[in-house]
Amino acid sequence: MIEKGKCPICGKNNGCAMVAGTDPYACWCMTTLVPKDLLNHIPEEYRNKSCICKECTTNYNKKVCVVGSLNMDLVLSLNEFPQNGETVKANKLETFFGGKGGNQAIAAAKLGLKVSMLGSVGNDSHGNKYIEHLINSNIDVSLVKRSEGDSGQAFIQVDKTGENKIITIGGANYQLTKEWIDNNVDVILDHDFFLMSLEIPKNVSLHLLKLLSKHEKTIILDPAPYSNFSKEMLDYADYITPNETEYELIKGSIDKSDNVILKNGCKGSSFIHDNKIVNVPAYRVDSVDSVGAGDTFNAAVCFGLLFKFDIEETLYHSNIAGALATTKPGAQGGMPTLEELIKLKKINE
Repeated sequence: MIEKGKCPICGKNNGCAMVAGTDPYACWCMTTLVPKDLLNHIPEEYRNKSCICKECTTNYNKKVCVVGSLNMDLVLSLNEFPQNGETVKANKLETFFGGKGGNQAIAAAKLGLKVSMLGSVGNDSHGNKYIEHLINSNIDVSLVKRSEGDSGQAFIQVDKTGENKIITIGGANYQLTKEWIDNNVDVILDHDFFLMSLEIPKNVSLHLLKLLSKHEKTIILDPAPYSNFSKEMLDYADYITPNETEYELIKGSIDKSDNVILKNGCKGSSFIHDNKIVNVPAYRVDSVDSVGAGDTFNAAVCFGLLFKFDIEETLYHSNIAGALATTKPGAQGGMPTLEELIKLKKINE
């Protein structure tokens, strides 16, 4: 009999998986069953070498709801950003699916998580295309509201170093309402983890945060854009994930008991709690486009917390995922799959 190795997801010896899911598939040691769709996320070279453990099989069945914006991104590639009053020539114009909510949902789904999207799109061609895109990415769209008017859009400039500047038009994202939340409360509360960002009405975000906190759901809050942030939100979120700029703006509101995961870009990331800091260095890549890197990082944080990684390992995986997202154009083009993440981790080890 083949000796069981460490679980390819968590790296631990937690015992071989038991029967789970409605579509089981024989585990590699041929003694137990794991969900077939989970097995499909694992690199083939792990077969006959290691088994997905019981704990990861159980955690895999947890559901993630992503709350936030759904935008179409119009991206201009430039050599350098224009100065005030300066006209520059763009190298090309491309259109991509984006929005912080949509980006986080796609990134989480690529990592193999069971994902639903909670947001709003317009009754226009952009909205139709985005709904189709989410469905094709195995994301549940039953909580996506179809609103009158145009879908949200983002106008993005990307320079030759991969840095970006973004201007958004909220559109249908701001048609999400408290009534929509209340009318779908049972479906919403059927999820375990919530990834939230703030490109939706502030009163809706607060209403949902209070509801989720009351029902003891795990909430990961990206406090962006800062204009839609309020100090009260910190009372309900389990984790907050600001970048450096956002952290400087909100740190006066943060209590030492808050769990802060700081995105430091090319410097890596940090976990700040109870006056202690854990720093994890960045993963180095040749960056092409940094749009969506922070959203991918957030999705990987959710992945790590869901599979009960310790915080340092969670940041390690998140740094890799966020870095890989910058290696291709568009917010969602470079987002890694779980298979890619496992292979890269194995190479680095």
